[in-house]
Amino acid sequence: MTKINMKTLTIKQEDRNPNSTESIAYRLNYIIRKRRYTAKEVASLTEDKTRGLKPISPATISLYINGKSAPNHSYTRRLARVLNVDPSWLSCDLPFDWINKPKQTPEVTELIEIYGRLNVKMQKNIMETARIAIAAMQNETNDKKNTDR
Repeated sequence: MTKINMKTLTIKQEDRNPNSTESIAYRLNYIIRKRRYTAKEVASLTEDKTRGLKPISPATISLYINGKSAPNHSYTRRLARVLNVDPSWLSCDLPFDWINKPKQTPEVTELIEIYGRLNVKMQKNIMETARIAIAAMQNETNDKKNTDR
């Protein structure tokens, strides 16, 4: 059963287990503990004076952590920004263990994007060139080891 309270713009979630990794409550609790914050510290970080946003109260954050209510979309984005996590992860759109995966560098992302735009023949040429370059680097390393002896 989902109930919307328009005054506080929170959604009461009675049908979701707050101890499940697929709940916002669990993820908020996990990341706040990992970052060693208190609800009060997180609340103060959510204030954005430049945009005229008041902080989310510690009591409200406590309700989110305990699964008594869930943040609306705007609060989820603010909390994600403050806690330095992806809003999609916090709102359970990404798997829980995604948080621990290493992030790709912009160069790797660009390489993947460029490679995907190439036709199959060019992709094969790129792969073969990369294999040749790796073999050459390994040979240089082996030659250096042999001359150092």
